[in-house]
Amino acid sequence: MSDQSLCESNINRARQRARQQVRERAARCIASYDTIWNSIDRSAMIIDFACSSGALSHYIAPILEADSEDDEDEDESEMDGPQFIGIDINPHSVAEYNKRAQDQGLAAQEMYAICFDINSESLVPIQPADVIISSMAFHHLNLSESIRNLTAKLLKPQGWLALVDLQYSDETANLFSSVHRHKDECYHVHHHGGIKPGELLEAFASAGLVNVCVYEYAFQISVPVSSEAESSSESFRYSLVDIPYLFAAAQLPMSI
Repeated sequence: MSDQSLCESNINRARQRARQQVRERAARCIASYDTIWNSIDRSAMIIDFACSSGALSHYIAPILEADSEDDEDEDESEMDGPQFIGIDINPHSVAEYNKRAQDQGLAAQEMYAICFDINSESLVPIQPADVIISSMAFHHLNLSESIRNLTAKLLKPQGWLALVDLQYSDETANLFSSVHRHKDECYHVHHHGGIKPGELLEAFASAGLVNVCVYEYAFQISVPVSSEAESSSESFRYSLVDIPYLFAAAQLPMSI
């Protein structure tokens, strides 16, 4: 294997680790926002929006379970755990989500996924949820339209939306614009380089949400990026780019 191939292989492994770190940190950000979890029952219904294969659901479920076990005042024998319902427009992702849940021995009342487009005119196939969680979805979407439709169709009054997503920066704009240009035509990205906090605040306001919080730079993940060699003596170079992520939460009021 050449030095360049070896370096590229190492970079790919580092990027895979970075993606796993994003999933773990996103779950911990959402699970640690006590304002949400202290206001709902343990048996709450939680929608994982744009769920893909279910990484966020599977990361956050044991965190919430561990937190609830720490509460000595809870009578666990009389309370069920939360139900996770994944939603994605990709039927393959839904199939992977359901297979993953089944492989872990989870019943449908604990975790399952359905195929549904919240921006379509289709009838909503499930009841509104107590909480909607999402990771790395909204920078692909029309922010205001998607948040408005999502919360209007799938969130109970006084329910919460909590999300983690790519935060805009000049570095991420330069990095991801080149990546997205090489994707196929079905790969739509509305917010190249991430979401600007001000855009998210406007989208929450447009949807009538209240008790809004947006934490900029909730965490950063270092990602290796290849670059051209500066001289013929250098066969391959790479640098580390710090990618920022934001956390946000907002509540649907009793009536809009």
